[in-house]
Amino acid sequence: MDGDGVVKRSADEGETWKDVGKIEGEPHALAAASDTNLYVASIEGVISESRDGGRTWRERARPSS
Repeated sequence: MDGDGVVKRSADEGETWKDVGKIEGEPHALAAASDTNLYVASIEGVISESRDGGRTWRERARPSS
């Protein structure tokens, strides 16, 4: 994932990369539970989850105001 939230995947150990998805907001941290189950925290504190390797994202938690 780059600083703009674009999720990238490599099938050749990092030689080449393909854009596969994008999150809203600026990412702060990324955790991978598996190849397909990913979690990201934005700098705003929003936690999002992807179950398809980063193609689509669903908001899981948002800080209260």
